[in-house]
Amino acid sequence: MTSRNSNIIRRKASGNIKAKKIVFFDALYSYDDKLDYFQAKKIDESRVELTRGLDKHKTVVEPDFLIELQKIVARHDLARYNGQGRIKSILPDIVVDLAEALDPTREHVNVEFKYESGNVIRFSRKNPATEWIKEVRDLFEKDWPAVEESKIRSIYYNHGGIRQSVIYSFDIRKENRDYSLKAEFFDSNNSRSLTRILWVEKEYSDIIAKLYDRLVRIVDDNGVRLWNGFAGSDNEAQDGYSFSLSIEFEDGSYLNARGNNSFPPEFQVVSKEFHQIMTEIIDIHDKQKDSI
Repeated sequence: MTSRNSNIIRRKASGNIKAKKIVFFDALYSYDDKLDYFQAKKIDESRVELTRGLDKHKTVVEPDFLIELQKIVARHDLARYNGQGRIKSILPDIVVDLAEALDPTREHVNVEFKYESGNVIRFSRKNPATEWIKEVRDLFEKDWPAVEESKIRSIYYNHGGIRQSVIYSFDIRKENRDYSLKAEFFDSNNSRSLTRILWVEKEYSDIIAKLYDRLVRIVDDNGVRLWNGFAGSDNEAQDGYSFSLSIEFEDGSYLNARGNNSFPPEFQVVSKEFHQIMTEIIDIHDKQKDSI
């Protein structure tokens, strides 16, 4: 339950704000060349949507989360910072632009939270006290579902189209603690044939592990498990895109889906995320090639 002290939030130089429950919280924190993004949003009386990271991965938790978050806000009296600094909107659709605007080599935090009463607190601070930020991060991590729970062993994705830049495939596998990656794509400097890469060496493990975790989150956050058996085709389309997806699970089961100018729900979101991962794979490959 909400404590009595958290029901009245002091606002510096503006008198007192009478507030009830927090219904929205948004924070972007830059430090040590890193960026953390956290958002909590009340959907209804039984659900709270959490968003985490610049990739905006999402999950849904119970409303008790906002009560715990409000305790952190009240314990550190964050409302006293209201109006401080250069306020920037950190709505999810422009969070990446804001991240580019911040200098991650310096500690900086942008925060916005709203109460059920309609009161809004916004502030931006350099070199903020980090204790409350750690508590917020710990709260999100505690309520975030572990990636391992997905029990995905491998993800194979193939994307096709008329332009060579959208023709590619990758296959990422996890065996116990070992990771491997295969990929094919057209090199922008050599468009005559496909470039094939295979990463199985230990030096790639950390890179592939991060890519794997992101892929699993994309699958879990966008209902991709419901795609199993999808086989769509639009024979009247003159050009466009095609895809095939195969996911192997640890219990030996598979998910298979494919489409030719016909796609399952949330495909555009998933496809964009997968394309970004492929772009990063190509960038890593190109940098290694240039260093030889």
